[in-house]
Amino acid sequence: MGKYINKVYLLFSAKGGGPMPVVRAGDTLVYKTWRPLSGSLSPENWFSLKQKKMKLALSLLHIHIMQLFYRSRGYCEAHLAYDAGKLVHYCFLLPASFRVPLMQPGDLEIGPYWTDPEYRGRGITPHSVGIIKASHPGTSLYILMRRDNGASMRVAEKNAFLKIAECVRKKRWLLARYPLYSDDTANPIGADRKEVCRLQNKG
Repeated sequence: MGKYINKVYLLFSAKGGGPMPVVRAGDTLVYKTWRPLSGSLSPENWFSLKQKKMKLALSLLHIHIMQLFYRSRGYCEAHLAYDAGKLVHYCFLLPASFRVPLMQPGDLEIGPYWTDPEYRGRGITPHSVGIIKASHPGTSLYILMRRDNGASMRVAEKNAFLKIAECVRKKRWLLARYPLYSDDTANPIGADRKEVCRLQNKG
């Protein structure tokens, strides 16, 4: 993950609300929600995902730490998709923290999210993000992504998220943070809180 340090990231935002997404005809996936401290240390079949075990363990540690230190600001959960018991997708929902600029207590960050390569192209991630957005009316929601991640941009745009800022990644894993990107004159590229609210209401 060190290769992403000092890389530019895009910050998208939207107000929660709107209709719950409709499951497409023929979709046999089962969607579930898991929360830390809900009786199990990890979602069902978490370590069967086609990712490195260390990455899965760190992702799990991340959501537990966020729940522990930021529980007063909201809550943490993972939206999951299963196919005949096989875990094929997850999408985290996290409370505001020091990591992401412009976020305030009560705001929620969507991500990270991941889909099994065999199931990509079926609209699973847009569906998960749509569920989250519809379930949190009036809440300011944020998605942070690498500037070269076209798939994530399409997920955000399909759910009417608007780009509001550019950030640059600092540090790794649990210490990662994303201050607003600045040019040589130290002028931030992005929006202040009032502008964020205006864009969210426009979207």
